[in-house]
Amino acid sequence: MSGYNWCEYGCLGVIDLLRKLWLATVVVLLIDSQFFKAEALINQMLRRLFGVLHDRREKWIGLLSFGFFIMLFALFFIVVPNYYAKVSEFFRDFESQEVVHNVSLPAPVHHHPVVYETVMRFCIIFGLFQFFVLALRFYFRSSLNKMAETTSNIVLWLGAAYMFYLLMSNPVDFWFPFFGGIIAVIGFSLIARSLVVLLLWRLR
Repeated sequence: MSGYNWCEYGCLGVIDLLRKLWLATVVVLLIDSQFFKAEALINQMLRRLFGVLHDRREKWIGLLSFGFFIMLFALFFIVVPNYYAKVSEFFRDFESQEVVHNVSLPAPVHHHPVVYETVMRFCIIFGLFQFFVLALRFYFRSSLNKMAETTSNIVLWLGAAYMFYLLMSNPVDFWFPFFGGIIAVIGFSLIARSLVVLLLWRLR
């Protein structure tokens, strides 16, 4: 009888021990699960925080570039004598000219070197400023698209400056080749943007 009780109690003890181990395992798993959930939540909050900070840096850099553009635009109207009158005269000087047979486009009748030179200088200064913007984007580790966009802006503004230099140096009949050159500059800027994305993506 006593042997029977010992065997029964022994089996019950083993069962109770297994039950306690199972409960402990469940508790540990629940604690681990809550820990992993808390860790995932913290990581998600940190990613959002870093994303907000990154977006703010991008916005501040963009605002810096836009503010410099506005300041430079206004500055040229102040520095260049009678520039507003010269710009008004330029826009009033347009007449329809035949490009090919039965196709006419508006073009200036007279040469306006002061207007062209001022726009050329504006493009040069703003294009060179984009190098500073690009350095800021590298320093703050901006996205590839933003770096590529700034590089494209450098090509676009400096290329436009060169075309306005040619427009200033050539007679009035260079107006339509000038527009062809501007279209080519836009194409080069798009190519530069694509190349920067591919190269930086490869490096990263």
